[in-house]
Amino acid sequence: MKSGLIVIGGGPGGYVAAIRAAQLGLRTVLVERDALGGACLNRGCIPTKTLLHSASLYRQVLHSAAFGVTASDAGFDYAVMDERRRQVVEQLRRGVEGLLKGNGVEVIHGSAVIQGPGRVRVGEAIYESEHILVAVGALNRPLSSRQM
Repeated sequence: MKSGLIVIGGGPGGYVAAIRAAQLGLRTVLVERDALGGACLNRGCIPTKTLLHSASLYRQVLHSAAFGVTASDAGFDYAVMDERRRQVVEQLRRGVEGLLKGNGVEVIHGSAVIQGPGRVRVGEAIYESEHILVAVGALNRPLSSRQM
């Protein structure tokens, strides 16, 4: 299969580049080994901010009497908070999938291996392209005990 661009990595850098390339007329393939949206959407920023928002609401309820608002039986249910986090992530991931599909980007799930100029292997399939864009993101660097 020959395309104009193969993008390796479906995080915010990769999926935005793939969409733009397709909008500009390139036949575009995006390869992602994990969930579309990258670490921020699936495991980092978005889930964390969703849980922090729930915690902030709980804290506001606990201190609401100072504003003339009384709430009895204030409590939290972590299972409900976690389910909301999961739903927010899923909704955003479906949005990324819809944008890619709506712009004609072919998404292939699997690990990409560059075989040479213009050649990428995913599983047993070989894809050929005029251009390859590597947008695999980064990994967290663990903090050492001296940094804490």
